[in-house]
Amino acid sequence: MQDQPSAQDDAPVLPPVVQPVGINYWLGTISGRLMLVNTIVFLVMSWRSDSFFLPTREVLLEFGAKDPVGLVRGELWRFLTPIFVHIGVIHFFFNSMGLYYIGYQLERILGPRWFLLVYLGAGIFGNIASAVTSVAMSAGASGALFGLLGSGYVLENLVGRRIEEVTGRRPRRRIYAGMVVINIIFGLMIPGIDNAAHLGGLVTGCCLTWSMLHLRPNRLTTRSRPAALAVMTGLLLAAIGGATVSVDQNRLISRFEKSAEIARSAQEAIYFLEQALRVLPGDKHLLAERVKLVLMSANPHDAIGDIRGLLSNPEGADELRRLQRDFERDGLSRQAKFLDFFLHGGSEAEPI
Repeated sequence: MQDQPSAQDDAPVLPPVVQPVGINYWLGTISGRLMLVNTIVFLVMSWRSDSFFLPTREVLLEFGAKDPVGLVRGELWRFLTPIFVHIGVIHFFFNSMGLYYIGYQLERILGPRWFLLVYLGAGIFGNIASAVTSVAMSAGASGALFGLLGSGYVLENLVGRRIEEVTGRRPRRRIYAGMVVINIIFGLMIPGIDNAAHLGGLVTGCCLTWSMLHLRPNRLTTRSRPAALAVMTGLLLAAIGGATVSVDQNRLISRFEKSAEIARSAQEAIYFLEQALRVLPGDKHLLAERVKLVLMSANPHDAIGDIRGLLSNPEGADELRRLQRDFERDGLSRQAKFLDFFLHGGSEAEPI
C-alpha cells in the first residue's frame, strides 16, 4: 500500500499574497510605481524613435542606456538609468511581466523599503558587472529582476528549511530556484543577453535579502548584525571597485582595440574603433587603424578624410608610413600604393 503524500508537500513555499489591481496597484505599491515609470519611459522612447520595436541608438543614449564611453566621461548616472530603459516592446513586455508576477509578493514580504533597495541595488550592481565585462551598450531591468529572483530564492530556501524542521518534509515546489536556473540557461543559449548583469543582480539580491533577515528579528533566522553588515560592506566595496574599473579610460581603449581585433566583420571592427575615438578623438594610432580597416573593406575614398588629418602632423604621418609598411609586408600592394600617393604629396585619390 502506497503512502498518501502529506498536505505539506503541496503547501506553497511562500505565503500567498492578494495583489491589488488597477489604480491601487499602479499608484499604491512600489512595484506598481516602478512599472508605471518603465511604461512612461518606454512610450516616450517609442514616440521619439517612431518605433515600438527598436529604438534608435541616439534615443537609447539620450534616455540613459549603459554606455561605456559615457561612464568614462563621468556619466555615472548610467549605472542607474538603464534599469528603466528597454530596447523594444518585446524586451519591455517580458521584464514587465516578471515585475508584475513576482514584484508585489516580495514587496509584501520584504517591506517597501527593502524591496526598493533590492530592486535598485541589484539593478545598479548588475549594470556595474556589465560595464566591467562588456563594452557593448545595454539597457533593461533584467539585473533588477534577477535581484528579485535571488531574493525569492533566499526566502524560499529558508522557509523550506523551517518547514522541514517542523514537519520532517522538504517542500518540493522550488519555484524561485527553478526560475533562476531556467533564466540562466536561457541567457547562455540566446545571443546578445547580458549575462553579467543578470548574475550581478542575482548575487546582489541574495546578499541583500540575507542581510535583511539577519538584521531584523524574524522566525526564520537568528539575528546577526555583524555578519549582515559585513556582507553589505563587502557588496558595497565590490560595487565601488567595479565602478572604478569601469571608468578607467586606458582599460576601455584597450578593450575596444581587442574587440576590434576579434570582430566578426570589418564593419564591426570599425564600430569598436569609432567608440574608442569617442574617448580619444585625435588619437593617431586609432585613426590609422580605422584607415587600415576602411582601405581593406570599404570604398577607399571613405578614408581620405582620416588620411589627410593624419598627414597634418608628423606623428600622424609616421602612423601612415607604419601602415604602408604593414600593407607591403602582407602583400596588399594596392592599399600600399594608395597610401604612398598621399605620403608623396598627392592631393586626390587614385582608384585601387
